[in-house]
Amino acid sequence: MSISHGGNDLRSQGDICMALDLITSLKYCARERDLERGSKIHKEITESKLHRNNLYVANTLISMYGKCGATEKAQQVFDDLAVRNAVSWNALMAGYAQNGHSQQALQCYEQMSQEGFTADAFTLVCVLKACGNSGALEKGRKVHDYIVHEKLPKDVFVVGALVEMYAHCGEFQKAQEVFDDLPFQTVITWTALITGYLQHGHFKEAFCCFKRMLSKSLLPDFVTLACILKACGHIGALNEGQEIHAFIVREQITGKDVLVSNALVDMYARFGALQKAQGLFNDLPSLDIVSWNILITGYAQHAYGNEALYCFEKMQEMGYFPDAVTFMCILKACGSISAIEKGQKVHVQVLKEGLLDKHASVANALLDMYIKCGALEKAKVFLCGLQKQDAVSWNSLLSGYAQKGQGREALECFSHMQAAGFSPDAVTYACILSACGSIRALDKGREIHSQLLKGQILRNHVVAAYALVDMYAKCGELENAQEVFEELPVRNLVVWTSLLAGFAENKQGDEAFSCFERLQLEGFSPDAYTFACTLKACSNVGAAEKGQIVHTAIAKQGLLEKDKVIGITLLDMYASCGMILEAHNVFDKLPARDVVTWSVLMVGYVQLGKVEVVLTLFDRMIREGMKPDTVTLTIVLNMCSRRGLLSRGQTYFENMSKGFGIMPSVKHQNCMVDLFGRAGHFEKAMTMISSSTPLNSITWLTLLSACRKSDNAKLGAWVFETASQIV
Repeated sequence: MSISHGGNDLRSQGDICMALDLITSLKYCARERDLERGSKIHKEITESKLHRNNLYVANTLISMYGKCGATEKAQQVFDDLAVRNAVSWNALMAGYAQNGHSQQALQCYEQMSQEGFTADAFTLVCVLKACGNSGALEKGRKVHDYIVHEKLPKDVFVVGALVEMYAHCGEFQKAQEVFDDLPFQTVITWTALITGYLQHGHFKEAFCCFKRMLSKSLLPDFVTLACILKACGHIGALNEGQEIHAFIVREQITGKDVLVSNALVDMYARFGALQKAQGLFNDLPSLDIVSWNILITGYAQHAYGNEALYCFEKMQEMGYFPDAVTFMCILKACGSISAIEKGQKVHVQVLKEGLLDKHASVANALLDMYIKCGALEKAKVFLCGLQKQDAVSWNSLLSGYAQKGQGREALECFSHMQAAGFSPDAVTYACILSACGSIRALDKGREIHSQLLKGQILRNHVVAAYALVDMYAKCGELENAQEVFEELPVRNLVVWTSLLAGFAENKQGDEAFSCFERLQLEGFSPDAYTFACTLKACSNVGAAEKGQIVHTAIAKQGLLEKDKVIGITLLDMYASCGMILEAHNVFDKLPARDVVTWSVLMVGYVQLGKVEVVLTLFDRMIREGMKPDTVTLTIVLNMCSRRGLLSRGQTYFENMSKGFGIMPSVKHQNCMVDLFGRAGHFEKAMTMISSSTPLNSITWLTLLSACRKSDNAKLGAWVFETASQIV
């Protein structure tokens, strides 16, 4: 018995059986992505020389390596073939296409055509997939022209690949034309259109396609379901996602396909329904690294760092090895909870796996972790030690310094970045301008402004222009800030608020309020920070009427009940303007009060000389279980001193450390020196001074003033002489 193929004969029954066994084993390895076992089988094949005598075996070997991601091995086997056929080319091309090596796949197609092989449906699907993945639109069009010119039969997979290619290249109109030209649509072609929309972030359009498909009485397959669940997660369509989940349960699809199961976990994780996501994850009959990555990502994105770390440790206990995606997710989790020790352990793992040189994204995630943990010097050392640096990593470090208010370090980092040969981009400039604003480095800010004008960045990147407005505003250069602002092609609420805050800080209340009115005329709705800045402006110039207008706007948005800062700022505005009844009314309506709120109201009454009210408020605060801070105690001790309330003041002072756990500061001790001096208790005042460390000039001036008021010339002379020697 003999089987002839490609000029080679298998003449023995034993060879046929061996070949069939090897082909079956290779297909199993390909399906399970078992490269190690596949490589051992390759060795057996090489020893038996079957790959040279039998193209079936050789082609299956190429396919196995391609599906296991070992495209170099696949190419070696292909190159060793004495005779090739279209299946050989297809196997190699599919391996490249499936592993994202689109250019190599396209080169295979060109060489295959040059050698006279005719492309079949499988070839066309592979090459169109490669065109779509690499954005090679012109090559994709040529393949389309070839299909039309050769009048090839309309294969559903080829048409689906055409639709997907055009959609992936962003040519949605052409994709729709090809789609609409079909005599009938299938799940495959619908899914091709849906995946194209998804790849470009058009999640709503993808969801509309899915609804249209269902209206045609077509049931989705596993790929369609996975795609549409992804769309639901991205657009926040929880109800629709739950309906699809119910369909999956009804059709008993749950657990049958890992792609769908993972997509379900991912969707709920994106919604923040992490308990639901965890439950689905726990019920999965089989897990893979993607399943773990999805769950860890969900926890990390919603700032559940400890839960993410638990999953990370659990997956390794169960024998799953983290990949680059896992490391990026867990480093984000470490950063979110400032778990620097855990992050450093992950750093060691990354080094052992040799991932830093292979994946810039992992290196950037490590850098970001150190920055989020506040370890900026460690971040700097790490970045400088990287063999491969990029602008993204430098921008991250710059941003870290700027956000921490370390402007000088940010400027130094900027110099190092340029010395390392990296050109600043819009993000770099935005970060460095933020740093300039934080330390009032006006000259450096102007230098950056000049660079921006030369590079035309201001016209093309509003983020840099917004940062420039903010820098000038923080440096008090409001004319320059206004000039840059007025030239902006597009404005948002952030840049409006930056300008407004600049006016507020520099006590230009009318200009600040003008900004507040203009931004609303342009259709922007103020947020809590905008309101707070406007109220501060009103407070600084005593513009109570304008403050009341702002109060009305705040009430309409219901922010007083939602935002604590707004409540405090509004309270302070009324108190600063002397409208203490309105301030007290705001205070009473606040859903929650803290020590700052109480202190602001007390200061309002202090300004009006309402000592008894201040002390009554303090006592009420204590009764309501609120612990005072150093500021509150300074206020009440000052009030006791002004009114000569010796006994009450002593009680408050003694309770500082005993009852409230606060060690008296020089300010508190000065209040007591003043209280004792006003009451004529100079011995107690001197005892307080002798126990006070350190002393300041105010201490001696306070006692000297008390001596003058009580005509205690002898002690006054001694205080003056002593103070002259010490202060």
